[in-house]
Amino acid sequence: MALFLGFVAFHAYIQSKIQVINYWMTIILFSLYIIQFVLFVELFVKTNDGNWQNLLKLEDVDSLNLQITSVKIKIDEEISLKGVIIKGKNVADSKKKQYPGVILHHGFTAKKEKMYEYAFPIALKGYIVLAVDARGHGESRSLYKSAKMDDWYLGDDEGIFPDFNKIVDFFAKNSLVDEERIACKGHSMGGTICLSYGITHPKIKIAIGISALYSFKDFVYNSSNKIPFSLPWLYKTALRVKMSFKKEMAVEEKFSPKFFFQKMDKEKVREKVRLVHTKNDHLVLFQYNFKKMQKDLQLPSHYILTPEKGDHELRGQETLITERILTWLENEL
Repeated sequence: MALFLGFVAFHAYIQSKIQVINYWMTIILFSLYIIQFVLFVELFVKTNDGNWQNLLKLEDVDSLNLQITSVKIKIDEEISLKGVIIKGKNVADSKKKQYPGVILHHGFTAKKEKMYEYAFPIALKGYIVLAVDARGHGESRSLYKSAKMDDWYLGDDEGIFPDFNKIVDFFAKNSLVDEERIACKGHSMGGTICLSYGITHPKIKIAIGISALYSFKDFVYNSSNKIPFSLPWLYKTALRVKMSFKKEMAVEEKFSPKFFFQKMDKEKVREKVRLVHTKNDHLVLFQYNFKKMQKDLQLPSHYILTPEKGDHELRGQETLITERILTWLENEL
């Protein structure tokens, strides 16, 4: 009997260990599936974005007759941003002559190099161009390591969006820049900055928003990006890994263009705003962002550009977009 009871106890012990092992194996396998899925989404987004980081480098532009100078923009006692000023080599460093200036702002998770495809042709046309790495992005990360990419708004004078005011003020002090003729152009997050802080800054004459948000709520919470494994859903899932939706929703009125448009005279907004948005943008969806902005502002047709294809990164539309940007700059600056 004792032997039998011992066998039963030993069997129960083994079964309990097997259950524990099965439990932890399930947890491990589930975790691996989650990691695999996250890596898949990351790879999907990177593949769709393209390997633009390695396409244009400063050391490769000598033949373009451009001069590129690194700058540091002081935001406050703790934070500075890194950027570059790009100009044609024929632009003399003389206080007697000033040129129109253009500020280029990259999107979320990107960096200033993403803007070079537009910066170089704009500079070659005689404009002084400033491209900046936002806090938490690019080279600026090394200057303030505690900054996060989703620090969009932390206070009236703190955050990626409020930093734009300091960027404009820094640029306007450049002896070559005519402070009465400054434009800003941004993509995605950067375009959203141009359509909020750009349109309210007195020194910005024209604000060009490319693939820009109308409101953060419409951007992340809509019926189209709720469909599992659809392209909008995949993009939203990848974005959720990088940022806190709750954090941004709590201060949405402080950075979404929708609320800035409401506070300003619509005619003054229309004078400043220019929009570019592809109809098949799977991240910042056309119907929830561009269409709502256009309904709100009623911009004339020559103030907007809406290619049928190109997705969020506007692939294959660079020449068309650059030509339109240069036309807007020439007409307004």
